[in-house]
Amino acid sequence: SWHGLAKPAGVDLPKILMEAVLGNRPNSVITNSHNGLYWHFFIEDLLHNVLYNKNISLGEFVKSIRTASTYAFYDPRDLIPWFIHVGFEYPIRLLKIIMGRK
Repeated sequence: SWHGLAKPAGVDLPKILMEAVLGNRPNSVITNSHNGLYWHFFIEDLLHNVLYNKNISLGEFVKSIRTASTYAFYDPRDLIPWFIHVGFEYPIRLLKIIMGRK
């Protein structure tokens, strides 16, 4: 999810939390700046950018998969969040759409 992007982008979320708990304003939360960091949210990107909004082509979508630096809900070392997201959340959303509820 979005919080998984912090570490690859060089943002130290635990440090921000500690500073906030101590009542301090974080002075530097960037630990390692990365230019050109791209992330990919496979199913959401396919649904919204290719099928619904049609703001990118299927070819551009495939290219974006190859150029992604990190992925939402997918880490080959921990597949459980991905299986939960794809195996449970999307079927429930699809069922709600079919039944006419959002």
